Parts: sequence; C-alpha cells; structure tokens
Amino acid sequence: YENWLTLNALDIPQQHAIKTLGKMDIDLLIGTEVKNNVNSAMIYRWNTWSESWTIEDEIPEKGIHAFIPVDNFVYLVAGDRGNVYFYNGEQLQLFRRIGGEFNRTDKITVNPSATASLHGIPLIGVSNVSGNPMECGVYGMGTVNPQQFPRVFDLEYVLSKGLSNITIGAVA
Repeated sequence: YENWLTLNALDIPQQHAIKTLGKMDIDLLIGTEVKNNVNSAMIYRWNTWSESWTIEDEIPEKGIHAFIPVDNFVYLVAGDRGNVYFYNGEQLQLFRRIGGEFNRTDKITVNPSATASLHGIPLIGVSNVSGNPMECGVYGMGTVNPQQFPRVFDLEYVLSKGLSNITIGAVA
C-alpha cells in the first residue's frame, strides 16, 4: 500500500486559485478567486470520492474569502464589500452585506480562518483592506429563531487596539 499525493486532482480551471475550504454534510466546498481583480469567483462542491467536483456555481465577486459556520446551513463572505451569500447546495444567493459605508476604493476582507461559532451564533472577523468603510472587529450574525426573525449583523467584539487598521487572521 502506497500513499500518493496527486496535485491538481480536481479539474478546477487553472485561472481559479483555491482561497478557502468548507463543508456541507460530507461534501467539501471549495471557494476560489481569480487574480488581477477579475470578478469571477466559483464555488465547487465535491463529494470527495468522485473523480471531480459534482456541482459548481459562479458569482461576480473578487473571490470567496470564508465560509461561515451556521447549524445546517452554509453562508460565505465574498468580494471586497462584505457581501454574504447563502448556499443551498447548488446555487449561491446574495443574502446581504455585513455593513459599512463604502466609497469607490474602499475594501474589506474576511480571512479564511476568521469565522467561528460561539453558542450557536456565527462570528465573522472583519478587516479593512483600504479606506475604513466599517469598524474592524468580530461581528455576530445572530438571531433568536431564524424561521421567525432575520439574522442581524452587529459588532459583538471590539478589539483592544481600536476599530481601524487591523487585520484579523483567525477567530477561534
């Protein structure tokens, strides 16, 4: 018995770089970005035993940055304006924006490991890339009952260093 590492095992188009990984049931979710500011991010769903991914969907964003852990659901952050998408297993649907006041050149990001869940509330670490369109920190995506009340984004945890010029690499 030999172990083999096969690079490029999945036939993901070469222009798409893998940015983040997530899961849905037993499937692997792959979020990509295209370099050079191309607005073409893809999500690939792979059952981990087939020769290739089984479902794909494209959104006009500059990358899928992070998957957000929510009980029995999959959300993700894409682009540089904090857009949050809901993934139903086949298609991405724009859910809403985290918040902020964006000018033309303002950008934020959520790093791939900057999401977590605490007491059932999804947490998202927001970092400004250029400008200061919103306060940096860890935002909650909470609700009392998702069937009756919408999810609300609020700044759950303010960082001790302030609300700007911060990079959040991971939330645990």
